[in-house]
Amino acid sequence: MAIREGRWDCATCGRVGNRGPEKHCAGCGHPRGDDVELYLPEDAPEIDNRAALDRALAGPDWNCEHCDGDNPAGYEHCTGCGAPRGESEKREVVDHHTPVSASSARPEPRKRVEAPAGRPSKERREELAREHRRRKKKGCGRRILVGLIVLATLVLLLSWCNRTHEAVATVTGFGWERTIEVEELVTVTEEALPSQVPAGARRTEAGASGGTHTVVERVQVGTERVKVGVRDLGNGFFEDVYEDRPVYELRRRQVPVRGPPSGGMVRYEIEKWVVAREVRTSGSDRSPRWPDLALEAGQRAGERSEALRVFFSDAEGETLRYRARDDADWRRFAVGQRWRVEATAMGSVRSLSPL
Repeated sequence: MAIREGRWDCATCGRVGNRGPEKHCAGCGHPRGDDVELYLPEDAPEIDNRAALDRALAGPDWNCEHCDGDNPAGYEHCTGCGAPRGESEKREVVDHHTPVSASSARPEPRKRVEAPAGRPSKERREELAREHRRRKKKGCGRRILVGLIVLATLVLLLSWCNRTHEAVATVTGFGWERTIEVEELVTVTEEALPSQVPAGARRTEAGASGGTHTVVERVQVGTERVKVGVRDLGNGFFEDVYEDRPVYELRRRQVPVRGPPSGGMVRYEIEKWVVAREVRTSGSDRSPRWPDLALEAGQRAGERSEALRVFFSDAEGETLRYRARDDADWRRFAVGQRWRVEATAMGSVRSLSPL
């Protein structure tokens, strides 16, 4: 867990970069107030001072209901007017780019139905047949009804996800992720018409067993801890937010090829470059870097891709995400800027314009 000190700008005198925990402007002495937005500079260092950490973890500040002054979580009386805390509200704790986790429910096991002993009578068999037809018809209608309900729910869900709303949002941070594919030269077995066999391929015999061919599978081999944003603790400090993401590797295995090719096809072997793994790096600063590759013999660097994101916070504290088109588009934003955005219900920014 990394804690960093935020900053805030004075709306009275225009002083920029007041220390987050300070309750009064260092330029004019005006109180911070609950409407001032706290932000985290890109180069904010991690705090290792015990007293500062205790202050950060004490909880969000509270705003005096009498004079609107900011007060630390542990204070029971306002430092501005001396009034007791009473029902004064706390500042919000806001996650910027909060990860969404998925959950799954374990289905209940089927109940076992024991068959009756002995052969039933003719009348009983006919009664059971009628009951079976009646249940089958009823079950078919129920399945149709359930299918229609599921379809209607999906349509409503897609409609809700795609609906947009306009808002005025403030830039709160950035994120980037860069990926390089690592390719490996392997021998694979394929089939084609004789006229379509590529140059350099080696024909194989078409017998009862055609040998083996290579199958490439994506296998999860572990998880990695990835920083996905920051949490505004509501007291001038920010905490890094992490989530566990699966790590995959592309693995090859040989699968037997049964029988000769059909339809005039021929089988052949050839060397091909296939993706063996992906190397990824990410961060929340403004200096994206490509990951370092440790290539083995017979490997090479493949395709590169990157995702550059800008995080916003609207008036309700909801985190909105914008994926920049390129580096130039990404760098036109700065923390603290206010933009008019059009966003989906899932928090994805479709379009924006500066205020």
